[in-house]
Amino acid sequence: MIFENKRQINELHLEIKKKFVVLKQLRKSKENSESLKD
Repeated sequence: MIFENKRQINELHLEIKKKFVVLKQLRKSKENSESLKD
């Protein structure tokens, strides 16, 4: 049971990490497109 919980927490952590990476990439591309406008 503890094991199962640990795995769920790990998966959750991975999901959050993925979302974070995507957010960072989005922000980066947004900055890039804005700097291209100049």
